[in-house]
Amino acid sequence: MCATGNRFSNCLEQYKKTIEKDERSGGGGEPPELLCPLCRGQVKGWTVVKDARKYLNSKKRACTKQNCLFFGSYKQLKRHVKADHPRDKPRAVDHVMEEKWKKLEVESDRNDVISTVMSLTPGARIDGDYVIEPYNNAHRHHTWVIPRRYRVRTGFVSR
Repeated sequence: MCATGNRFSNCLEQYKKTIEKDERSGGGGEPPELLCPLCRGQVKGWTVVKDARKYLNSKKRACTKQNCLFFGSYKQLKRHVKADHPRDKPRAVDHVMEEKWKKLEVESDRNDVISTVMSLTPGARIDGDYVIEPYNNAHRHHTWVIPRRYRVRTGFVSR
C-alpha cells in the first residue's frame, strides 16, 4: 500500500481512517474486512519499507489539476500543489464511476472463480451457480453430477 500523502495516492491513510472510524463507532470488536487493491487479499497490517518509499517518492508524477503541466518528484509535486493550487480540494467521488468500478471488481472476482474452478476440474461446466463435474471412469453410465455449489455471482466461493 502506498502512503504518499493526503492529496495523492493515499491507500494507507484511507485504510487507517477506516480503522479509526470503526474503532470510534464501536464496531463490535471485529475490524472490517478490507481488501488489498492489488491482489484482493485481506489486509492484516502494514510495514513501512523506507527504501521502497524513497524510490517511489523519487519517481516523476504529473499534477492532477486540469490544464496544469507540472511534472516532478513527490516532494516537488507537494511543494507545487501548496504554492500553485492552495485552495484546491481532492475531486469529489463520482458515484456513477464508483458503481462501475464495483461492478468491474465483481466481474473480475467472478472470472477469477470460474478460471480457478475450470483449472481444478478439467471438463467441468458452469451452469448458473453450479459447477457440474464429469464422473470418473468407474461411473460411465452417468455423464454429469453436481458435487458442490459455488456462489459465482457475488465473486466469492462458498462450499
